[in-house]
Amino acid sequence: MSAPYNNPPAPSYNTPRTLHIYKDGLTSRHMTIADADKTHPLYTITRNSGSLFSSKPHMTITQSAQATPHPTIVGTATFHSMSRIIDLEFHGHPVALNSEGIFTRSYAFQSPAFGDRLRWECDGMWGADTVLVNGKKEWIARFDASMWSMGKVGKLQIVNGGINGVALDEIV
Repeated sequence: MSAPYNNPPAPSYNTPRTLHIYKDGLTSRHMTIADADKTHPLYTITRNSGSLFSSKPHMTITQSAQATPHPTIVGTATFHSMSRIIDLEFHGHPVALNSEGIFTRSYAFQSPAFGDRLRWECDGMWGADTVLVNGKKEWIARFDASMWSMGKVGKLQIVNGGINGVALDEIV
């Protein structure tokens, strides 16, 4: 990716926006989140190697160098071996992603950008697909896993295609 990228066209508020998530190799610790055209990288996700006992944070999300002239860390995630709580940090603000219960497959957090309690819920028989809903149970985003793909992790469809900035960072 040596050539500079032009910025993709601004998304419309009326149409959903689809982001595509790819692994950078079969055993890579890096993933790329690309815009709808699949050629404009927006974010890079880096997983620290090792187990839950390795260095923290366990996952870091950075704006892609092609998306902004000065890439910055937009978020981190730290997992705990004896708890179902995931510690998130968005632009330096700590947020706890809490399990909704022992027998549920949903996690909730208080969103600084949306000013609402958001919840990721499993959607589907295998639990790989998830939806993000607000306090009114309205869909904000949906992640569809690419179970049979070697390079593509999945796609993230955002209902309001005009969501950008810190709100988009939180969804990602």
